This record gives sequence, structure tokens and C-alpha cells, in this order.
Amino acid sequence: MNEQPLYALTDMTGREASNTRHQTVGPVDLPYRGFIVGIVAAMIGLIPTLFLWIIFGPIAGLLLVVIVTASIWLFHGATRRGLQIRNYQMLVNRRNSIMNQFMLGPAVVEVPHDDWAILKRGSAANPLKQVPPDEQPLRPVSTVARVTSLFD
Repeated sequence: MNEQPLYALTDMTGREASNTRHQTVGPVDLPYRGFIVGIVAAMIGLIPTLFLWIIFGPIAGLLLVVIVTASIWLFHGATRRGLQIRNYQMLVNRRNSIMNQFMLGPAVVEVPHDDWAILKRGSAANPLKQVPPDEQPLRPVSTVARVTSLFD
């Protein structure tokens, strides 16, 4: 008899699998993507930090911290609402978006701001046509109501 445990491979190999992987560095457990982004950002940020180290001294190490933090926020962090896309993609989309226009088929339509309108529903209840509860049509009595009326 086979006593091996059954694994759900979708969680381990699916599209979101890389989000669940972690890397342990000393006492800190980091998401794998955040770890890779931080390492690449540290290698790239080391060059301007060394140039500033010559001018300002050890205080230039703060630039490296700022570069790594900003890159992790941009390339690993995601928006909290909506589609939860990466922050850099949100900024690119915001930059490339076209305000006050939308596509209606192949035509580009400008949104007019000078003639805003308030939309109201097309119908409203007529207070003269309301029926009091005594005159409403009879509804079928439920089985529970019939059974409980036997014991009254």
C-alpha cells in the first residue's frame, strides 16, 4: 500500500508559487523575490554610494539603504486594492494614462466637464397607488403557518 503523502503541485509550481517562496538570511525570513530585488539593488546602489563615500564619508551609507528600500517597494511591493499590481507598473500606468478620454469602439471620446448631469431613476413609486396591507392580494400560507395554526 502506498503511504506517501499527496502534495498539491499547483501551489508549488503555479503562477503565484514564487510569492510563497522564502529566503532565510540570518535571523530574518524574507520573500524570495524581495531578497533577489534587494541584492540586485545593493549591487547597483554600491557604485553611487562609493562615490559619495569619498565626498561625505560614512554618512553616504544611508544612500544605499534608501536605494534598496525604494527598489524593494517598487519591484516587490504591490498595490493594496484593485488588481494588486506591482508599484512600478502602477506608476507606469498612471504616467501613460489618458485623462478625460475614453474609447468607444474605434472612436476616442472626450469627457465634457462643462455639462455634467445628475442621473435619476426613470420611475418612482406613486403614493396614490399604494395598497394598504389589509387590501393586498392573498399569498399562499406556508406549511409551518398551517401547522402552527392547528395548535392555537
